[in-house]
Amino acid sequence: MRKFKRVSVDSVGFAIDEKKHFQIAIQDFSRMGVSFTTGERFIERSFVSIMYQNEINQIIQMKIYIKNISKASDKNFRIGALFVAVESRT
Repeated sequence: MRKFKRVSVDSVGFAIDEKKHFQIAIQDFSRMGVSFTTGERFIERSFVSIMYQNEINQIIQMKIYIKNISKASDKNFRIGALFVAVESRT
């Protein structure tokens, strides 16, 4: 059982590692984390940043911790991550 309710969304964002930006499809989120799919391979137990636009049109950049990775399709991975910190909000 999850501690916090997940909210389903259909939103596009970007994951940012040290040198690249990757498009992600955000599928759901809670107070503590986010789930998204992407064609890019991530490393479990690593930290990356994501950027997305929230419901009041703010651009949010969050540091996340990659908790789990599973195969979503032949070309995509489903990523489960925990929020670590807000890096910026505009």
